[in-house]
Amino acid sequence: MSMMASAYPHNLRVRNLERISSDSQQVFKFLNAEASCGVEQYKIFEVYEDEPVEPVLGTCRINFQDFDGTAEKLKRTINPPIRPGAKYLWGWVFDSYFADRVAIVGLKGEEAVKSMDTAKLVMKDLTDTRESISGDG
Repeated sequence: MSMMASAYPHNLRVRNLERISSDSQQVFKFLNAEASCGVEQYKIFEVYEDEPVEPVLGTCRINFQDFDGTAEKLKRTINPPIRPGAKYLWGWVFDSYFADRVAIVGLKGEEAVKSMDTAKLVMKDLTDTRESISGDG
């Protein structure tokens, strides 16, 4: 599992946000199980140097854990990203799904090139075999 900083839309105003979040997490969980879909699970940190308000959807997050403490203490325990010079931090950490679609497109392109190279080698072998049988080569 990789780690990334939060890109969670904090000002999102949607009716039934809890239900929508739960439904979307189930879809991403399903896609995560499909190796070719490009959906991975990441550890997300939300870190503050001032005490924050309660997290939106905190109880709906996968493996949600809140934390606070000195930078030194947190570095030895959960190890969140810490700004140099930060003294005391608050925040939370949780797992979330992220669609790595760009990476998948690159991999698919690489696979296509390999397939094309393989097809060219097979065609060359067939041509060489045909020429050796017919005596044209």
